[in-house]
Amino acid sequence: MVSVIIPNYNNEKWLSACLDSCLTQEYVREIIIVDDHSTDGSWALLGAYRKNFPKKISIHQNQGKGGNFARNYGFTFSKGKYIQWLDSDDRLLPGKLKAQVEFLEDNPEIDIAYSDWQMDFYEEGVLRRSEPKEYGPFSDFLLELIRDNWTVPCNYLVKKSIADQLSGGVGWSPQTQIGQDREYFTKAAIFGAKFGYVKGSFSVYNRWSNQTVSVKPFDYRLSESYQLECMLKELIKNQDFIAKDKKIKYLKILNAQALLANYYASNLKIKRDFSLWKVDWGFIHWKLRPIILIKELFMLVFK
Repeated sequence: MVSVIIPNYNNEKWLSACLDSCLTQEYVREIIIVDDHSTDGSWALLGAYRKNFPKKISIHQNQGKGGNFARNYGFTFSKGKYIQWLDSDDRLLPGKLKAQVEFLEDNPEIDIAYSDWQMDFYEEGVLRRSEPKEYGPFSDFLLELIRDNWTVPCNYLVKKSIADQLSGGVGWSPQTQIGQDREYFTKAAIFGAKFGYVKGSFSVYNRWSNQTVSVKPFDYRLSESYQLECMLKELIKNQDFIAKDKKIKYLKILNAQALLANYYASNLKIKRDFSLWKVDWGFIHWKLRPIILIKELFMLVFK
């Protein structure tokens, strides 16, 4: 029933734990791994797994370059009713797919299941601590996504019909460098996908001291996030099924995020295409509100 899609790049040391966590799950139809031209021993390890599980595991070399290219390419091979996105340095906990598949089967109006999860912190390859993350339930999941109330991407289980709508780079955009999973699942919600909570901790996100996103320049990350939020604003504006009051709420939060981005990176040129009363000031810390407000009023007077 489930197609597990795993992009991999130089994660040899994590791969076995990742794959083993999938092989012990119920309802796994196939495990599709797309290697992004790794230079470590990943390909040999993947070949050994494929030899041992030829009916379950397939491996492919990425036709492009980058995680989102790999995800999109892997999806073209999928045949399952449900899609499990999983990074090769993360893993699933026992019972994950059983709990979420059976929930989705019992609740056909729900398109994407989510649960609680766990973050493991590593330093120099040694596990230092595990931190449980309670996540839900949420009555308005699109609101949480817009607020960037983040959860690990492997937390979700997605109906193939929803993944089809987001295929071909619509959801996993090859151009997106920051917040790739935020874009994917926020777009799913904007397009009308319904999210449902399954109680229990079922996914592990491994975090180590030298993760790649953390070393990207702060201003760069703000700029990329701002561009994503501008795109989400336009999508929300164009969705007629979103109630007017909710649409106003979502846009006010995104406007507040734009002001915050400009505050932290003054060289970031934001589009001041909204008035100050169309900002969710409650989203901005009270100590920053007067500073940002004065700055914006100054911009209005002297633009």
